[in-house]
Amino acid sequence: MNFQVGVNTKDPKKISDLLHENASIMIGRDRKIVSKAEYIKILPQRLAENPPVTLGKPKMAISENNAEVKIYMSRENSRVLVTFHMQLDKNTWHIKSWKY
Repeated sequence: MNFQVGVNTKDPKKISDLLHENASIMIGRDRKIVSKAEYIKILPQRLAENPPVTLGKPKMAISENNAEVKIYMSRENSRVLVTFHMQLDKNTWHIKSWKY
């Protein structure tokens, strides 16, 4: 998945290209929600500070132009279930939000 590649290569553009223009992104242990613009500003620092991730096998539910993707993300000794809400726009799936 491009998300995993973007995180592991510390490529903020690869990740920002996956985000819908109106994305609401959950960050940190306090689970704060930020806009795509806010997230892009802090993304390089977040990538630099965090270790690589491994994604498991996704479980997907698709309804027309929307999808819910549940996938386990592993980072060092932690494993977290992440739910991505995605939207199809111009033949490309974009992340609208995620939660964990």
